[in-house]
Amino acid sequence: MQDQTFPSSLKMLLCILTATACLVGLRATAQTETVLYSFNRSNTAQGGKSPDAQIIFDSSGNIYGTTSFGGNGGSTACARDGGCGTIFELVPQAGGGWTEKVLHNFGHAQDGHNPAAGLVFDNAGNLYGTANGGKDYCGIVFELSPEAGGKWDYSVIYSFCSQSPNDGDLPYGSLIFDSAGNLYGATAEGGLYGT
Repeated sequence: MQDQTFPSSLKMLLCILTATACLVGLRATAQTETVLYSFNRSNTAQGGKSPDAQIIFDSSGNIYGTTSFGGNGGSTACARDGGCGTIFELVPQAGGGWTEKVLHNFGHAQDGHNPAAGLVFDNAGNLYGTANGGKDYCGIVFELSPEAGGKWDYSVIYSFCSQSPNDGDLPYGSLIFDSAGNLYGATAEGGLYGT
């Protein structure tokens, strides 16, 4: 009868894999979830709702992001659909909890609406992002700059479809900066072939 034993190196590898699997299983069961903040789903809420994109933090631990709906944007369509979205800041409170501060309400004619992507900071602390709508309803890139007293100045820095017939359309993704301070992003439609 032939000996069916495993070489010692293979036995050691199996022991390491088994121990790793056990540790991974223990770590997975030990995790818990904590809800930091619940957005109000009411159509009459002044705050945002449907935070669909990733969030970012500043150096003080404040959270920044966008909501696709909610807010008190000015157009009738926005009111009918439950608001056209917001740019928000969540500020941690002493003793626990967070407070939502709306930095911008979307929904005015060329202002953009229903942002679906997250934000990015530049080196000066300005926020940048994308939204639907704008001058030609093809989407926009916006900038939000901090001002004295905790206010923020909102401006559209680019409207898609208005620059050329081959321009992009529907910028659903987040933006990134390169080392020279140039912004990059992508659109879901438009371009030379229109798709």
